[in-house]
Amino acid sequence: MLSHYSDYEDTLELLQKIQESRQGFSIEWDKEKNHLEVYEEDELIFTGKLPLIFPEVLPEETLSNYTQRIPELAPDFLIILIQAGNASLGHYEADVLLNHKVVRKYMVRAKQGKAQTGHLKTKGKSRAGSRVRLAQTEEFFDEIVEKLLDWETDDVEYIFYSSAIHWWNALFEAEDLPPFEKQDSRLRKIPVDVQNPNFEELKRIHHILHLAHWQYEETWENDLFPI
Repeated sequence: MLSHYSDYEDTLELLQKIQESRQGFSIEWDKEKNHLEVYEEDELIFTGKLPLIFPEVLPEETLSNYTQRIPELAPDFLIILIQAGNASLGHYEADVLLNHKVVRKYMVRAKQGKAQTGHLKTKGKSRAGSRVRLAQTEEFFDEIVEKLLDWETDDVEYIFYSSAIHWWNALFEAEDLPPFEKQDSRLRKIPVDVQNPNFEELKRIHHILHLAHWQYEETWENDLFPI
């Protein structure tokens, strides 16, 4: 099979073309993976992994109904990337980067290269370096939450995030709570490896969220896929 990537707009257009020419097509969804398979007379013609920014497919939903639910522009959303001492935040409206912030703090032990909030709050608290790291850790998450609250993001449709579980839990231990619950239905974990959170990485993840990946037989290249 050949391979092709499409952005948000091209993917929506392609789904509309599939819908219009689906006579003889049978379609199967993998709802958990947001994955589409298209068959013709029991022969697999092509597959598509849809953009992460697309809405989830509802149970028993037809391709026609699903395509009609996809907005022409990506919905408003947040990207939150957190690693030890580094975070990159982005707030998008109508797919335009409205606000962004990179947060950096000293949270890593020089020799071990580790950052452990539990250790810092107990045994490590007695040493001067540990007290500095503890204070920096608290400031790190306080600053993240403060920025999210300043942006007034209550109306975002999705919150895409990448974080180790202990850092994600620490976010909800900040002085103020973030503007969403830990079990918020809008949360979407980013299923790709995230590099050092900075502005360039924020832009890379934004691009990935909008990509669809198609695999198809060569005979369909002219009909549905660009050469």
